[in-house]
Amino acid sequence: MGFSLMLKNLVEKILGKDYLDKAHPHDLRHTLAIHLLDSGMNIMLLKNFLGHSNIVNRLIYLKYSNKDMAEAIDRANGSD
Repeated sequence: MGFSLMLKNLVEKILGKDYLDKAHPHDLRHTLAIHLLDSGMNIMLLKNFLGHSNIVNRLIYLKYSNKDMAEAIDRANGSD
């Protein structure tokens, strides 16, 4: 049984059949990438971790990462 099928079965078991068309293995990969960036992982390390040869493919994750924006807002407001 492949990973995608195992994940599909797990999603169905936990969330029910109504969510099968809304939850995909790539969504989990995307979520992991965003969490890793928010945790401070360098974009080049993320590129290597995800196994992509081109950094441009990973730039989309920067769009969803809120860590840098939150830190900039804190700095602007004098928070540490």
